[in-house]
Amino acid sequence: MEIGEDFSGKILVADYFEPGKINLFSKAGGIISIRGNLLSHTAILCREMGIPSIVGARGLLSKIKDGDKIEMNGATGKIYLISKNE
Repeated sequence: MEIGEDFSGKILVADYFEPGKINLFSKAGGIISIRGNLLSHTAILCREMGIPSIVGARGLLSKIKDGDKIEMNGATGKIYLISKNE
């Protein structure tokens, strides 16, 4: 993630999100965290802000890379790869 980059409507994926990154959450279309659980900072902040999120998505970072198009369902925890960034 680059400072000043426009994340509006994009799904942000990271190993974990520090609470100090909350300013990115409001712009995002969704948040996926590799680490965490339903009581993690990421999950709680997303629930409170009404942002779709998935936490505990282990192994995802080995399957996707920057620029890949994905779709997520925060209610079911399903993540779909739409297209690879070649």
